[in-house]
Amino acid sequence: MYSWIISLVVIAAIAAPSVCGAEIPEGDVRQVKAKLVFANRYLEITWREFFPNQAPAIPVPRLVAYRGQVASGCGTLGPQNAHFCGADNTIYYDEVFLTSLAKAADRALRTAGDYAAIAVLAHEWGHAVRYWQDAEACRKARGTIAASLFSPGPTCPGNIFESGYPLEAQADCFAGAVTKHVRDDRLLEPGDFEEALFAMGSGGDTLLTPGITPPISNPVYPEGTFVVWSNSLYSHGTGPARRKHFELGYARGAVACEDALQIVR
Repeated sequence: MYSWIISLVVIAAIAAPSVCGAEIPEGDVRQVKAKLVFANRYLEITWREFFPNQAPAIPVPRLVAYRGQVASGCGTLGPQNAHFCGADNTIYYDEVFLTSLAKAADRALRTAGDYAAIAVLAHEWGHAVRYWQDAEACRKARGTIAASLFSPGPTCPGNIFESGYPLEAQADCFAGAVTKHVRDDRLLEPGDFEEALFAMGSGGDTLLTPGITPPISNPVYPEGTFVVWSNSLYSHGTGPARRKHFELGYARGAVACEDALQIVR
């Protein structure tokens, strides 16, 4: 559910040669990794500021870079991906993939491109925060009728009414809220906001329509349309929708992102 899937059209147009690593110098990979490590520390501080009264405090997820595939508490993760795994509280990311995304943003926007990768990390942090908030809410609800609202399991993975698309939209909104915080701290560099929007737009889903193969690519929905996704691989929303959710968080902060279902209505 938390996989970061870039559309096939975008991969073919801007990222395919680089995803294989052929055009990615090792120095560029190291540079993006170093920036993500720094950004991860900033995100830790930022989320404590967003929810100062959170008790217990949200555990800081580990950050693990990989290439090709990696074993995780959530199973084997494949290439061209970033994923928060609640089972081991870790954000995994394909280092060549995120470097490719940063370079694609650089080429498209003529900017540094690095914030595109950071926006992906911020999105995964949004999942981590929501995961642990749900876990605590479920712990408190055990033994009460409210416990039936959560999926079964010892780690209490989440509210059964908020999964798939709403949670992805919320993570995009949280990424926008973090970017607003970066701006307010006067750390946002020229082009960073546009790079984040590039990442959101590049990661738009295709619409899984019964009886149609392959899925329709990047449909544009009427304002206010609530899309129910029938497959978790197609749960992020279209590129325009993802940019809209990100901009909501950027305009109004984390408070605008707390109700996942409201974001997608």
